[in-house]
Amino acid sequence: MSQGEEYKPTKEDEALIRKYANEGMPAQLICYKLGKFTSVNTLKKYFAKVLDQAKLVQEYEMGKNLYTRGKEGDNTAAIFWLKTQCPDRWRETQHIVQENAHKFISNEVLSDEMFEKKYLIDDEGKNK
Repeated sequence: MSQGEEYKPTKEDEALIRKYANEGMPAQLICYKLGKFTSVNTLKKYFAKVLDQAKLVQEYEMGKNLYTRGKEGDNTAAIFWLKTQCPDRWRETQHIVQENAHKFISNEVLSDEMFEKKYLIDDEGKNK
């Protein structure tokens, strides 16, 4: 394709782009390998749908593999899957409270009242 000439998408290009994208190849490298696009924006102009579909396929495959590994006893995979797929029930949180220039950090989920009873200390070093 010469300078200033409009690119015309082909089925062959689409098939190659789909193959590369499904393999996880970054768009910039796809441009380089094909030698037809001067920028990622140009590639996306003609093949955004193909690139988006490939990303969905990659996410599905990785999620499926992670889920399978978790079910087979890989604790790290199970924890990661739960934290990303069920964040409202499986997460690590920190509560940071600054009171009288003292900072308290806790990974426990406590009501405000329970937190004050457990962590806040008065000026004499006693629990409030």
